[in-house]
Amino acid sequence: MTEHMFGVSRDKPTRREARRWRRIAKKSGAHFVETSLRGVGYQCWFYCNNLGPPFTTAIEKSVLEEIAR
Repeated sequence: MTEHMFGVSRDKPTRREARRWRRIAKKSGAHFVETSLRGVGYQCWFYCNNLGPPFTTAIEKSVLEEIAR
């Protein structure tokens, strides 16, 4: 199965925000990833199994809306 990647950013959240985002993602069936790539620097994103619309769209919307609160 493929993965659906969303919410890609180069803005580094605080450790507290990152823990919160991780909990929100997990609750929705997604994952939060942080990494530092050579030549690129810091990046973070969310991903979930690519179940196709409307499922992945609902997961993405749920995660991003809750993070914005």
